[in-house]
Amino acid sequence: SQIKVRGAFESRLEIGVAHLLDQKDTILAMTDWGGDQYGRWISAVALTYYQSDKQDFHLDSCLEDFLETQSDHGMFGTELDGQNWWGSGRALIGLYEYWEITQDPRALAAATDLADFYLSDYPFDEADTNHQQGVEGLVAVWRATGERKYLDFAERLFATLDPGCGVPEGDAHGHHTHGYLCC
Repeated sequence: SQIKVRGAFESRLEIGVAHLLDQKDTILAMTDWGGDQYGRWISAVALTYYQSDKQDFHLDSCLEDFLETQSDHGMFGTELDGQNWWGSGRALIGLYEYWEITQDPRALAAATDLADFYLSDYPFDEADTNHQQGVEGLVAVWRATGERKYLDFAERLFATLDPGCGVPEGDAHGHHTHGYLCC
C-alpha cells in the first residue's frame, strides 16, 4: 500500500483500464469460456483500482452480475467442457484477487464454492491445459482460507502438467504460454 505506480507505467495502466472500462459490456458478453472473461476483467480492474487513487470502476456491480452466473454447484458456464474449465481457472484467481483487495466476503465465498466444485468433479483422466488453469486459483483459495485441501488438490492437479514445452497446437502440447506460466 506504500508503493504507488507513477510515470510511464502509470500511463499504461490508465490506458489499459480505460479500454477495459470502455469495452466492459463487449468483453463481459463473451461467455463461451465460462467465467474466463469476468475473471480476467475483475482481476485486471481490481488490481488497477488498488494502484490508482481508488476511482469508481464499478467493480461491485460487475461482481454482482458475475455471481448471478454461478451455478448452485459452484461452476460458471452451463457445460462441463474444456472451455468452462479454463474459464473456471481464470474465475478462481479473479475472484481471489478481487477479495484480496476489497475483502468482500461474497468474492471469497464464490471462489470457495468454485474450488469445492473442482474437488468434487474434476476429470483427472482428461486433464489438459484447460483443466490445469485451476492451480493458481486453488493455491490462492488455500492462502485465503488456510484449508489444506485446496493446496493438496492444486499439487495433485499440478502433477498432471506435462513439464515439456512444445509448439502450441503441435503434437506434444496445446498449452497457451500464459496458461502454462500460470500453472
